[in-house]
Amino acid sequence: GKTGGGNVVFRNIRVEDPFPTCQAFFLTTAGDIPEMGNDTEKAGQGLTGVTFQNISIAASSVLGYSDILRGHPEAPISNIIFHNVKIADKFVDSLDHFTHVNKYLTNIQFRIPALECSPGSEL
Repeated sequence: GKTGGGNVVFRNIRVEDPFPTCQAFFLTTAGDIPEMGNDTEKAGQGLTGVTFQNISIAASSVLGYSDILRGHPEAPISNIIFHNVKIADKFVDSLDHFTHVNKYLTNIQFRIPALECSPGSEL
């Protein structure tokens, strides 16, 4: 299948809305997410080479929509980096953050900045 993306960076984004209705990340190339009213196996375009860096989002969806990361056999998702991404003051640090995760995801990376300490400071 076709693949979209490649060296795309979303950087230094702050979302301050304390009551967002939708989820922050809806990354899917599959059309089989029942909660979205779609039960087809139709594939979209694959996605590769996208970095989300230094992103701060004030809150999760007030309607309870989870962040989604889901590929399709004909349109996989690969080489995605979440670097210093926070939602509601919590780092997005693993695939456990997302729902609808499947085996059509490869090389999904999570990077958390090291805590910076000055000499003599305590954590």
